[in-house]
Amino acid sequence: MKWVVTQIAQKLIPLAFGATDLRVYEYDAGFSKLNQGKDKVIRRIEAQVTEHKLLEGQGHGFSFVSGYSFTLTEHPRQDFKIKYVLPWISHSLSLTYYQNSFVAFPAELRFRTPRTTPRPQIVSSQIAIVTGPAGNEHAEG
Repeated sequence: MKWVVTQIAQKLIPLAFGATDLRVYEYDAGFSKLNQGKDKVIRRIEAQVTEHKLLEGQGHGFSFVSGYSFTLTEHPRQDFKIKYVLPWISHSLSLTYYQNSFVAFPAELRFRTPRTTPRPQIVSSQIAIVTGPAGNEHAEG
């Protein structure tokens, strides 16, 4: 039930993350009572927030390992000087060269794997009866 997900999200987003501009719409929430969906909605919101706070970088630090954390210390913005977790890192090296590329997110957030399941589609024609005032055309995209 979409309204249940939206109702829970409207209550939880500002409380959990201080953000109000993230919206998540589900095709089918998979529950019918408000308290049944609370955990599911929290996990979806955490995934969305983490995705929006990802940073990408490159460096020469040999100690970077996926799953570990580091604290950014030399950055002009004070709010970026926090602890980060590395969910992904790629190492490039040769006999004389080493570089890594990485993705990180703030350690204060829980990492939730982004959803990759495609949105359900109906790949056939659909028949509908549109009602409204006589003489007016009604079209919705």
